[in-house]
Amino acid sequence: PAHSAIKLQGKAAYARTRAGETVILEARPVRVHRLDLIGRSVEAGQLELDMTVSKGYYVRSLARDLGKACGIPAHLCALRRTSSGPFDLGQAVPPEVPDLEAHLIPLETAATTVLPKAVLTPVGADRAGHGGPMTAEDFSLPPSDEQPSAWCDPDGHLRAVGRLKEGRPVVLRGFTLPSDHSEPPSR
Repeated sequence: PAHSAIKLQGKAAYARTRAGETVILEARPVRVHRLDLIGRSVEAGQLELDMTVSKGYYVRSLARDLGKACGIPAHLCALRRTSSGPFDLGQAVPPEVPDLEAHLIPLETAATTVLPKAVLTPVGADRAGHGGPMTAEDFSLPPSDEQPSAWCDPDGHLRAVGRLKEGRPVVLRGFTLPSDHSEPPSR
């Protein structure tokens, strides 16, 4: 849809649409893994669906397309995401809970739950945390492919998210530790 967050030449499609530009997005492959009708109201003209879909699937587009197929306008009156990747509502904590920070998932746990893990050497950890240039020697367990991975130091702290680019490790986002106030290591 034209009101999506997909970026076109560095600018979100919704921002371009709101600025008056005509936005045409190319179709992308998506998948519906499961689609269950769990409720309906003929009087209100409503369906309640429970779906499991792939990344990039726009549920609002399904409502639009169902309406078009039936020859009537259609839209969502509610949308509730109940899971994203390995995380689901069973793990959610309401923002008003006392001591919210005690319920947060550590960054290392979240990152290594959704990304493959690579292990850095101590020198590589400092270099990655500061976004410095990396080589294969900076890893005791290197990334295995060009997909983003969580780069952790030998103690398990997340020091970067990176990937291989043309066989070379590249930092996408480096993280320093609170106690790490050193200068980036030099080669």
